[in-house]
Amino acid sequence: MPSPPTKRRILVQAGHNKPLQPGHLSETGANGEAQLVARIQKRLVAILQGDSRFEPLSMPGKIPGGTKADAALFLHGDGAGPTATGFSFGFPDAAVNKKLANLIAAEFAKIPGHSGATSTNSQACAPAGPRCP
Repeated sequence: MPSPPTKRRILVQAGHNKPLQPGHLSETGANGEAQLVARIQKRLVAILQGDSRFEPLSMPGKIPGGTKADAALFLHGDGAGPTATGFSFGFPDAAVNKKLANLIAAEFAKIPGHSGATSTNSQACAPAGPRCP
């Protein structure tokens, strides 16, 4: 009998949530940002938990050294004003991360009343760096 497929570990970080990364302790984000991304993280992790292909890794602002993941999403809700309706995703420069960000962006675009303005951007990331598991 074949073994079951390996679950993909997906790191989902809620930016600006405590504890914070050393060196970023004063970066609390835009007003209400930490609370917003914590709610988005909770929902996204629940969706990933419902899919047998994924093992979500829910993380606050600080990612423990040695954390390993197949893909990573760093959630931020940077301030823009009360009428802003777009969104963007930043992710480590790897094809699997871009694919995941694009799938999530497609879901965000389905939200009624959403403007559809989106951006996905890779971020240079050293594998041993604190934000790159």
